[in-house]
Amino acid sequence: WGTFDVDPDTLQTNIDWLFAGGDAVLGPQTAAKAVHQGRMAAESIKRFIEGRDLREGRFDSEEQ
Repeated sequence: WGTFDVDPDTLQTNIDWLFAGGDAVLGPQTAAKAVHQGRMAAESIKRFIEGRDLREGRFDSEEQ
């Protein structure tokens, strides 16, 4: 599978405005994983458009 490389926390690619998730990142996986990544990407995209930090307040300090 030719998948995208993304930041695992924000799902942002090396192109600032491009986010990817689900099968485009993981290859064939479960729908639940794709939905989870879709929600993560949606929050990142919203923050990106608003000019906000993509990580602030989203992750436990141990996960950063």
